[in-house]
Amino acid sequence: LLAGLTLSGAALAQNARWQDMALIDLGASASLPAELSVWEEMIARNDQKFKADFGAPKTKTGRSPVLIRWHSFEANGAKVVVSIFHGIVANCDGGANSNASEQTWATCPARITVIKDGQAKTTQTTACFNGFPLGPTMPAPASEKTLVALDAANGRVQLKASTNGKDASGCARSVKIAL
Repeated sequence: LLAGLTLSGAALAQNARWQDMALIDLGASASLPAELSVWEEMIARNDQKFKADFGAPKTKTGRSPVLIRWHSFEANGAKVVVSIFHGIVANCDGGANSNASEQTWATCPARITVIKDGQAKTTQTTACFNGFPLGPTMPAPASEKTLVALDAANGRVQLKASTNGKDASGCARSVKIAL
């Protein structure tokens, strides 16, 4: 089920407390939090595809490069886990590929999992992934962010990306969830 609705920044700001999404780099850290197990199949496909196309990865962990942005919330007795996947099999749309492009983000697969009373329900959508590390020891520029907010009162997860302190064009998403 693909869900997502693009709204204006003003509409998203209502009832939202924006949070930075944490970054997991599976090339640098082999541990995957249990909350992100919804990506295990895609991670395995990514490893296979990378090895077939480029050979064994030369990363710290021996895994293919995969970046996951994520954040979790607690609300109404539920845990809400929001994550965005960037890897070779993700087919992320990075926009124009030219030196004139100012786009720093990519539109990638996203998953929102609501865990309540021992049951998990995952909604699949897309979201903008921003804040790419500049190298193995260099984090992303502080001006590039992937942000998420939970509007528990209205049962919505809101996502956006910003660059240089401004909301990235076309990156506002609001996804209805059952809490």
